Amino acid sequence: MAGTLRYLAPERLRGWCDPRSDVYSLGLTLYEILTRTPAFQDSDRTALLDKVARAELVPPRRLDPRIPRDLETIVLKAIQKEPEERYASA
Repeated sequence: MAGTLRYLAPERLRGWCDPRSDVYSLGLTLYEILTRTPAFQDSDRTALLDKVARAELVPPRRLDPRIPRDLETIVLKAIQKEPEERYASA
C-alpha cells in the first residue's frame, strides 16, 4: 500500500481509489490545518487503519468556533467516509 496511512481514504483500504480519494486526503489536510490537530493518530498501525476506516472526526467548529461555517461544510463533505458523498473532484 502506497501513501501515508493517516491520509488514506477508506476505500484505499479496500484496494481501489478514484479522484474522490484525493479529495478525501486534501480534506483531511485542510481539517488538520484548521483544527491544528491530527485527524487520526495512533502509534499502532492496525489501530490507525481501524480509525481511518471507521472513526468519525469531531466537526472543526466544535474544536474552534472561529472557523467559518461554510469552510467547515466544505471540509466535512470532503472527508465523508463514502466516496459517493464527497466532491467528485477538487
